[in-house]
Amino acid sequence: MRPLATTLTLLLLLVMVAPASAQFATNWNRSAGTSPSTTPSFFGGTTERGFAYGLVGGNERVYVPSRNGGNSVRILNGATGADIGTLDLTGVTGGLFVINDAGVSDDGVIFVCNLTIDASASPFKCYTWATEGAVPSTALSFSTATDTRFGDKITVSGSCSDNSALIWAVDADGSLGVYKFGTADNCATFTQTAGSPIILNNTDGVPAGSVGSTGSIPDVAPLAGGGFWQTGAGNSPRLFSATGDFEGEIPGSLLPTGTTGLKVIQPGNGNTYLITNRYGDGYCQMVDVTNGPGSATALTPSGSTPSIGTNSTSGNADVDVKVDGAGNVTVYCMSANNGVASFTYTPTLPVELTAFEGTLSGNAARLAWATASETNNAGFYVEHSANGSDFRDVHFAPGHGTTL
Repeated sequence: MRPLATTLTLLLLLVMVAPASAQFATNWNRSAGTSPSTTPSFFGGTTERGFAYGLVGGNERVYVPSRNGGNSVRILNGATGADIGTLDLTGVTGGLFVINDAGVSDDGVIFVCNLTIDASASPFKCYTWATEGAVPSTALSFSTATDTRFGDKITVSGSCSDNSALIWAVDADGSLGVYKFGTADNCATFTQTAGSPIILNNTDGVPAGSVGSTGSIPDVAPLAGGGFWQTGAGNSPRLFSATGDFEGEIPGSLLPTGTTGLKVIQPGNGNTYLITNRYGDGYCQMVDVTNGPGSATALTPSGSTPSIGTNSTSGNADVDVKVDGAGNVTVYCMSANNGVASFTYTPTLPVELTAFEGTLSGNAARLAWATASETNNAGFYVEHSANGSDFRDVHFAPGHGTTL
């Protein structure tokens, strides 16, 4: 048998009883939430409803469709918030608003869609820009046989390069339909996909109860398996299966119905978060939905961004996100009459370890460690392995709960 010193492997494990704490740090803030106000001059009272963050041509960008003083799609530096310029709008026509919301595909193609209040008379249109200096192309022109409203919000998922890109839109006229438009020619054109619209219903197939409305300015956040979250002002965010079966909603005590815009976030730490814009309160809020909507929990010490302003927006507000390789979440929060800002949510380590020492005395091992802080820490398991791969518990040392 080899000496113990050459075969002993000890592993220290933390036992958490609640999510680690974290909070939002401001990256840049061009809003009424600063003192004095730094709201961009192109923002109006109700003229900005949606926007999008994306990585385009290797550059971080924020695209804000604005109708204040004329139609324009403003380009901001996503890292600093600085003005870059505007997109070309040649040939962009039709609808109640010719531009209303934006999206960016995973591979950097820019989308802007109109708002039509009757797609039987004026089609729902989406335009694409291959680069920021390009003239737009009409990628989607969709008409319906009956009065249908589209374009309050859009969501773009997937990539154009592999034809996985989808445009998601919600019929806001009461048919409870979520529409998906796909491409087979790398985003040159889009058509309605098979199985679309997805009709929202209870599990018995009959629209009823809280499923009876998509809310005003409805939005949708798709999931990898085909399901999706859906919300609109007047509703709490709700989870649906790929076929539209209602699977639950966020309790109103956690997220009030005065929300619009939503995104699903999976930063790689095993958790799933949902973020919405609480436009009436002036900030965006993130909640943990890892265990489903009915078991959603608030984040501590704060899952809310700093305020970007509480000026009246009439629900014209939105949110977008990016996740970096380290699991940090950058949130972009925007509302008409208030402005736009960027914040980063960084999950903090549950324990800050300041010292760790292990010594051997014969066949006995002595471990000693010190912590600067502990958050929701039940304790530490010590495990032992003789081969470096198979471990067994040998001791549990209680933690201190939360000590900051």
